[in-house]
Amino acid sequence: MKRYRRISCALPAALLITSLLRFVGCDARHLAAIEVGAGSARACDVLVDVGEASSSHVEFGDGARGALSQKGPRLGISWAAATDHSFTPVALTVQGGRGPKLLTSSCYDAGGRPIANPKVTLR
Repeated sequence: MKRYRRISCALPAALLITSLLRFVGCDARHLAAIEVGAGSARACDVLVDVGEASSSHVEFGDGARGALSQKGPRLGISWAAATDHSFTPVALTVQGGRGPKLLTSSCYDAGGRPIANPKVTLR
């Protein structure tokens, strides 16, 4: 009986420590890059699952402008090249939770036409 009691006391202690670490900002930080394999892509929209992340930050590469919107665990990111050139990967930082997961992606060429297989990856 004592052994069971010790285990049951250890669980609340572990939960308390985890909560304290989150409170002081010791959650894991996940860094990722969204890369587009299609060289003809000039604009993209992606939907990323960031889970229970406490915050998300996106940096668009040189020559790109974009925006993001988060609702619950889903983060929508849209960006476009400022000129008619392919763009560099988009940097994504997620604080807390688990690592981000790419759900959907759509990319468009310079004429605004959808690209069939833009080869978007999250690394």
